[in-house]
Amino acid sequence: MTKHPECKPSVIIEDFMNLIAQSHEEYETNMSIAKGFDKKTITWIHDFEVANNYDERCKLATALHQEREVRRQHKDRAELFQKIHEFAGQERNKQVLKSLKWLLSEQKKQEEYLESNREFKHRVGDNGNGNPG
Repeated sequence: MTKHPECKPSVIIEDFMNLIAQSHEEYETNMSIAKGFDKKTITWIHDFEVANNYDERCKLATALHQEREVRRQHKDRAELFQKIHEFAGQERNKQVLKSLKWLLSEQKKQEEYLESNREFKHRVGDNGNGNPG
């Protein structure tokens, strides 16, 4: 296990759960943007068709190239989160995520207890020096 200095287990669990929650928006948003760029392909083809000269076609090609690079960045970002997004969306994994929420709650309670000002209470018959009576 990798050591995290001063990092509580609850923080690691919470970060993981936040990653899962974030994966949905990251995937959906970036995939939507990439698909939007894909829909513009016909427009680009039409623009090339009506371009009158070499310089105009060069400008179009440069603009298309730049747009495709941006599209690729969004598609790569979507694919980065795709497996996490799919995992969390599967019915069989919803119980696992629910259990993780419960675990996080219990872990936080345990950490709060351990960090509280606890006092040792002597048992009946223990005078405090370890000897009965």
